[in-house]
Amino acid sequence: MILALWVDVLKGKYVARILEDDNLESKATDSSLWKAIVDSSHHISNEERWAIGSGSTAHAWKDKWIDDCTRVEDVVRDIPYQFQNLTMSELTDDVGQWSLSLLNQFLPVEIV
Repeated sequence: MILALWVDVLKGKYVARILEDDNLESKATDSSLWKAIVDSSHHISNEERWAIGSGSTAHAWKDKWIDDCTRVEDVVRDIPYQFQNLTMSELTDDVGQWSLSLLNQFLPVEIV
């Protein structure tokens, strides 16, 4: 697929330029396409939303999925070590309902 090819090329060349705070950076020698992506990335990130789906790849604490795209780790500072790498699917039961007994162990009442 052609679409997948250009995406793979950009990822391969520039993925290391994604900074810890999810900002992108460009250099004078980068392609004009990458520079345009970097220049418009703040507009895109302001509007991005998660489509959680099965939740198997959505990180429960580090990904933006609450209300106005807040990360749980931005609100809750003391996530117990054993819960820090959970995905969204691990916080729900077999029918997709929140596992409230698990969430109540470490999330503030106003979030649960």
